[in-house]
Amino acid sequence: MKRVAKNQFYLALGQADPRFTDEFSINIVRRDTFELVLVKKSIEHNMDQLNHFAVSLLSNLPCPEDWMLASRKCLAIYLKARRKKECFITELLGKDKTVIDVAKYLKTLESHVAYITQCYNLLNEKELVFLLTPTKVEIETYASADTSDLFYGRVASYKFITKKTPEIDKAYKILLNIISTIYPDCDLESISTSL
Repeated sequence: MKRVAKNQFYLALGQADPRFTDEFSINIVRRDTFELVLVKKSIEHNMDQLNHFAVSLLSNLPCPEDWMLASRKCLAIYLKARRKKECFITELLGKDKTVIDVAKYLKTLESHVAYITQCYNLLNEKELVFLLTPTKVEIETYASADTSDLFYGRVASYKFITKKTPEIDKAYKILLNIISTIYPDCDLESISTSL
């Protein structure tokens, strides 16, 4: 993937789509957490046109509501660790892993959980309430896989918090109401503190 354009908040990364020789995929990621925000297809053939297309995409995106907040960084760290676990499990099922490889990974996973718990508990009450509150964009785009991951991450984040106050509990209940409205069949009790 090659950087095509950037602005203060986002990076536009482009790559040729292997299924179609005349299409390029533009991935827009946040610069603070490197989360994928948007994927667009383009049929531009030269780099100048592709760059212009990416710049126009970036100029239409607003500043994220939670730009550079510690709570969003914690959520991104949690989701990144969870994705690494999912990739490792996929590799474990697909290939022969030694007991040593599995033991090393479990040790790494333990350190991730300890680090994430520490990060969450360094946040103040206001940041924790903000962490549990989904943004307007997330509520509007709830159908995408990344947004459902964010909702999952917020619910799991609550379970990592050791210093729960009435304000934090209230924000969590509001989050659960939003999720049950958007995803009526979701089983929120099955979400554990594990990655």
